[in-house]
Amino acid sequence: MSKTLIISIIILLIIGNIDCQYIVLKFKTNIDLDSLNKENYMKSVIEQQLYVDLKIGESEQKIPMTLKSMKYPTFIVSSKAKEDDIKIKYDESISKNSLKYLSEDEIKNLFIYDFSQGYYVSDTLNINKSYSYNNFNYILATKMNGIVKNISGEI
Repeated sequence: MSKTLIISIIILLIIGNIDCQYIVLKFKTNIDLDSLNKENYMKSVIEQQLYVDLKIGESEQKIPMTLKSMKYPTFIVSSKAKEDDIKIKYDESISKNSLKYLSEDEIKNLFIYDFSQGYYVSDTLNINKSYSYNNFNYILATKMNGIVKNISGEI
């Protein structure tokens, strides 16, 4: 046998033994296809949000996280945020054992993002039954900017 054939067989055996893992996220959108018409098509497409439900904290609170294609910090809206139009907020009192504040000081005046105040925190993130991340860092938003409507978080 030639050396090239032996090396090719060894490489194929090595590649065949590599265990690949991947994460599957189920993306959703908030567009109601039944109500789409000529008059509201552009508005619906522009305001469309792609999101994924993530389970945060030891109590696995399901938070819909909007996907941003530009560079933005990951944040989740706190139950302490005063905004009434946000239906789902993260209740940090339920996850007392897993939620860790990385800084005692509240970050303020972040008007370039969809939130303006919050804390750097770390918590558990459960993506599926076989994958969880114990030190998921994000900002727990305590005050939103007035432009944003019904966003529970962004990633």
